[in-house]
Amino acid sequence: PLLCWPHLNAPSSSMSVAPSFSEKEKKEIDDIVRTSSDGEAVFSDRFLGDHAGRYIFQQLKKADAQGPTTVDAKGCYMGLESGLAVAELLKSPTCKLEKLSLEWNSFGSFENGITEIATSLALNGSLTSLDLRNNNIGPNGGGMLARGLRDNRTLVSLDLRWNEIGNPGALAFKDLFVTGMNTVLKSVKLVGNKVSDVVLTEVEDL
Repeated sequence: PLLCWPHLNAPSSSMSVAPSFSEKEKKEIDDIVRTSSDGEAVFSDRFLGDHAGRYIFQQLKKADAQGPTTVDAKGCYMGLESGLAVAELLKSPTCKLEKLSLEWNSFGSFENGITEIATSLALNGSLTSLDLRNNNIGPNGGGMLARGLRDNRTLVSLDLRWNEIGNPGALAFKDLFVTGMNTVLKSVKLVGNKVSDVVLTEVEDL
């Protein structure tokens, strides 16, 4: 079986150094993708690493319309390479992914990765729920995600709890709602982001 990663602390930028990615693990990933055509692909809580994460999302992109609608990749030790592959999947015009959990990874530690994910949200036409809890996302990353959602018309729920977007990132989401640039997004969770109580209430009440 694949090793499990205990959630003792939020992951750090050291995630860019991936553990070995064996042929056995590659086969297990292939099997999960192949047998998940009617619903959910679960890769959660496995010490897979960035190279394996990139492979997962490349395979999901190849699966195209035969791929799952829900993917759980929580706690998989993913970073930059995985983030770029996530973005490529979401930018695909044939992507049918609806729910994506990326909790407990390190996408926010690499600006290129979170920038590409934000850009992909502007182009995606299928995702309704995105979980990015505990991903080291800072104020710039929060702002980029908010800007990417200006042109998104499918995402309903975004979970950003336990990152570090601060007031600047939170205010970017306030601006997104106040200006009416996005009327589809109904829930943005920001607890644990070093956001003041006043700003947090303003955003969550919109």
